[in-house]
Amino acid sequence: MLVDAGFLPLLENVKDQLETVEAFIVMTDEDSLPEYDLEALYSY
Repeated sequence: MLVDAGFLPLLENVKDQLETVEAFIVMTDEDSLPEYDLEALYSY
């Protein structure tokens, strides 16, 4: 799932309901990603 970094806190709350999502790809200009409790978190 391609997401904006601003949606990461919301996704943490519903991640267990997203059964078919295999990875979260964050579209960001930052060099590093913030710490979130999401498996398979990548930046683009």
